[in-house]
Amino acid sequence: MLYHYTSLATFALILTTKSIKFNRLDLVDDPDESLFGYGDSDMKLNSSSFVSCWTEDKVENIALWKMYTDLKGVRIGLDKDMFVVYKINDKTSFLKERFYRDGHLAVNSDMNNTEPCNVKYDLKDDNDAVKCYKEYAVSCKNGDILLHTNEIGIHKKKYWDFQKETRFIIRGMSVNEKGAIIDRPLERESFYIPLKWEAMKKMQVVLGPKAGEGERAIVDALLYKIFQDDHDIDVKKSVVRIR
Repeated sequence: MLYHYTSLATFALILTTKSIKFNRLDLVDDPDESLFGYGDSDMKLNSSSFVSCWTEDKVENIALWKMYTDLKGVRIGLDKDMFVVYKINDKTSFLKERFYRDGHLAVNSDMNNTEPCNVKYDLKDDNDAVKCYKEYAVSCKNGDILLHTNEIGIHKKKYWDFQKETRFIIRGMSVNEKGAIIDRPLERESFYIPLKWEAMKKMQVVLGPKAGEGERAIVDALLYKIFQDDHDIDVKKSVVRIR
């Protein structure tokens, strides 16, 4: 089970669109995720990757409640196998195409998978970040640049470790008309990846520590609108007590 803290407005969008938003990595709350480039070219590869952020920690986290719900939203829990995915060769993909193109964005399913990965809080400072991005994720062999894409989007500084974050990642590249990798901003800011209906019907919902009768009424109304009574969702109140 994975858990995601969010506002009531975003919870409503998740239910009505039956999908989860993957945000471009340079638009998430940690600005360091897009400051540092990879290899000698200093390409900002994080700026062409998209993430959905969760945690495996079932113990409620006051910091996450405050940052992402203002203590009045919800924490949803979904099975790790929550997304609709597509079989492409011997891999699964969030996207139907093996080679996806949208403007300057290119996504190759061969450099992606649909498994969640745990963030590593192994960066002490900017020098550590530069070393990580320039040495771990990019290497040269026989004159060719090799991208170790499994390193993209999983390193953060130690002061973020309270998040205990697990991520789903769509790793892409910014390319020109001929398909060559370039370092330029993308037009696309997000993907909406559809959820499995059966996973949605077994969702766990916890109301925030400061959620009252009004918030509970909104959640109940949303669940009835989407599922009527055809679900196994039990809405609970947070165990956190806070003034």
